[in-house]
Amino acid sequence: MGWLSIAIMGAIPFVIIAYITPDEVAQKYVPAVAEYQSSIFYFKNPLHAIFESMSGFTTTGLSMALHVPTIGKGLYYFIGHIFNYWGELVLLFCL
Repeated sequence: MGWLSIAIMGAIPFVIIAYITPDEVAQKYVPAVAEYQSSIFYFKNPLHAIFESMSGFTTTGLSMALHVPTIGKGLYYFIGHIFNYWGELVLLFCL
């Protein structure tokens, strides 16, 4: 129950950012010749956000962001650094 609640709380920023980011702003991170959309839109699905959060806390390294440069530097930092380092610290202290 603890892992699930941590993953849900960690998913909240992903969902909020996905919903409040305007389409025009999100598309600025996608190259002009690309035929795909920004990966930030995947986080509108709460299950994708929970998966991303759990992946960060457990340091498995899997991501729902198919094209990582298209999510913006702030969210990329949040995904790549905050979750992975906190997840590693939790595992280190639990062992």
